Amino acid sequence: MEKKSLSLLVLSNTISRFPSDLKKNTDFIYQLMDECLLLIQRGRKESAGIAYVMNPLVVDWLSTEEAKVQIERLFMVSMQENRIKKQENIEELYTIWMKINCDIPSALNKLQEDKKMTVIPSLLVNFPVTHLITGWAIEMLLTQSLYLYNKHFEKQARGIWLPHCAYSPGIDLFLKEQGLDYTFVSHTTYEYSEKDDRRSAVLRTPRGLSLIPVDIRTKDFHMHTVDGLSSRADELIEELIDKGYSIEPFIEQTMLNQQDSLTRAGFGYLGMDEGKAILSDGVLVLMRELHTLEQKIKEWKTPQKSQPRVYKQLIREWMACLHYLITYEELDSTCLQAFMELSQQKQISENIHLLEYREGLEYLPLQIGESRPSEEKVLSPNRQPTVLMLSWEYPPNIVGGLSRHVHDLSKSLVKKGCRVIVVTASAESAPEFEEDEGVQVYRTGPLHPIEEDFLHWVMQLNLSFIEKTAEIFVKENIDLVHAHDWIVGKAAEMVKRHYHIPLLTTIHATESGRNQGIFTELQKRIHEEEKNLVALSDQVIICSDHMKEELLQLEPKDQLPISVIPNGVYLNSVFQDDRYPLNEALLGKNYYFSIGRTVHEKGFETIIETSLLISKEKNIHFVIAGKGPLLEEYRRRVKEKGLDDFVHFVGYVSDAERNTLLFHSEAVIFPSIYEPFGIVALEAMAARKAVIASKTGGLKSLVEHGNAGLLFDPGNAESLKSCILELNQSNSLKTKMGDNGYKMAEMMFSWERISKQTMEIYEELTLQHRVEGSLL
Repeated sequence: MEKKSLSLLVLSNTISRFPSDLKKNTDFIYQLMDECLLLIQRGRKESAGIAYVMNPLVVDWLSTEEAKVQIERLFMVSMQENRIKKQENIEELYTIWMKINCDIPSALNKLQEDKKMTVIPSLLVNFPVTHLITGWAIEMLLTQSLYLYNKHFEKQARGIWLPHCAYSPGIDLFLKEQGLDYTFVSHTTYEYSEKDDRRSAVLRTPRGLSLIPVDIRTKDFHMHTVDGLSSRADELIEELIDKGYSIEPFIEQTMLNQQDSLTRAGFGYLGMDEGKAILSDGVLVLMRELHTLEQKIKEWKTPQKSQPRVYKQLIREWMACLHYLITYEELDSTCLQAFMELSQQKQISENIHLLEYREGLEYLPLQIGESRPSEEKVLSPNRQPTVLMLSWEYPPNIVGGLSRHVHDLSKSLVKKGCRVIVVTASAESAPEFEEDEGVQVYRTGPLHPIEEDFLHWVMQLNLSFIEKTAEIFVKENIDLVHAHDWIVGKAAEMVKRHYHIPLLTTIHATESGRNQGIFTELQKRIHEEEKNLVALSDQVIICSDHMKEELLQLEPKDQLPISVIPNGVYLNSVFQDDRYPLNEALLGKNYYFSIGRTVHEKGFETIIETSLLISKEKNIHFVIAGKGPLLEEYRRRVKEKGLDDFVHFVGYVSDAERNTLLFHSEAVIFPSIYEPFGIVALEAMAARKAVIASKTGGLKSLVEHGNAGLLFDPGNAESLKSCILELNQSNSLKTKMGDNGYKMAEMMFSWERISKQTMEIYEELTLQHRVEGSLL
């Protein structure tokens, strides 16, 4: 019978313990000796090397005289008891202890140099990094772990064990910056990641970090994980051998050379597939207080040369608090009190006795320079907010009015001194990062840009957004996140919950409004996503009073803060450019212009029906610009009805081409069945053109009948015909309405006004957040 091959990864029982735990409970020391010494003995005798995950903090403590004396004393007492009770393998362990000269770190280093064992560091604290809120904290735990590891091992660490294998997008950035090549992830992370090849044994992130999947419960993987916390490692290894398994060496390079798959791995951890929570509800509540400590250390100033000693102790107190919380599920009040007292010291002499006492309590040697990381910035309560804007559309990616809105709003906010960072979807020929008139724009997206399953593509887009925002939070102090529509909802939720900052959402349109109800399963799913985003938001912006009713369908509660801020227009962006003359086919023709996505809710069918009633008799033409799923269908209908000479669907046009079509038109028609506001209607006003709009949504409040234009009944060709004929017989009326519309746009819809209103909401939310004590 052919033997099955396995590589072994042994998780030491040290990964969840501090030296103080070992000193308080000698059973822990015995468990460590039972595990560690037998693995050393196995490594010295056999050629097959295992991977052994250890806490470098415990490794470092084992090198101290204090540890050696305590272990020696434990052996003496245990052997005396063993002579009476005749139990355990104390004498065997003591023999190994003496053979390695009571020096476990050196013995492990020798085995690693001889390629008989691979020692992999864990973090010093067994707290999931996915639940820390600053890049500073993740970097601190990584650097201190690697510092203590490199102190005892000649071979530099290539990988690291993260607590509970907890991983989320963006963590690979920190590991790669520390020179690491791999980490381990849960079976759940592996299974549900987006990957090129599902057969690959190893995943690879876009930054080049390898993710090795593990599952403690099964032997299905090529590598088997032995949990030293729950079992005796040596006995489990013997059991595997007895069952016919062949133990293969764990060789890092061989593991990394396996066929891998480029991935965007999402959030996951060990036990997630069984429905186990990574942290209990009680810990999640108490964690907020430790986030306060984390933020405070990050922003702490060191005015005196002696203060790095206090700074180092603050970090120890924070680490001790994390350890106590994850171990006992409660806060250590003495650590918290010491932290608060030490953090308020202006000079070390103020409380030298407290400092000295606290330094001697917990064995936590740290290597920290006197200067703090250069990219860390202290938040000033008087500075303008830094806003993270999430939008799946941004130029040159233009699907509808959302792209133009986010672009123009961002530029206007920057002019007012606000820092705006936009994360948006990738676009062909557009750089991954650019600074667009002061707006920092990051573009990212799924590995596969086109997906038949739209919701799956949206989820992958959000995962890539989450990964990109994690990078940004390392470098920036973000004050709030501003999300635009449901498509970015999952990323917005993660940012709000993980970084504890306010969430402002602008709802540009709703699924119910677009479809005049909810009918299909896809529409139901989108409707639920909209509800979730609105419920999570601290405040919501809508573009017209009409949308309030729609919004209350999503979140029917009176206390939901809603602000109505209309869309805006740059008057000087709508001008006639002589370099873009009118198409010769339209010269001399009396045409009405319309523009928008060729989708049902834009109502272009009404123009086709109106053309049947009016075009041939009055020689009136219609030019409709815009692309979308119904473009070819509309062209087919026009041809079938014999209207080729009168109705022209010209497809996508640039801004300059749009302006040309605007300025040469008689008036502009917006026949929408559903329209929350209508940016293009504002652009028509900026071109001093009369507007004919359907009496729906925001259009009916934007266009006052008889003032800046005329209104007709949605979907009613006869009603639209009457409006066209009224304007067609009076050039003076068209001019008057065009002038009135321009004045209205100038007075009510300038980006100067709209950005000012938006800034007021930003300042209100950030001030409220500070007052509540969530932001230090």
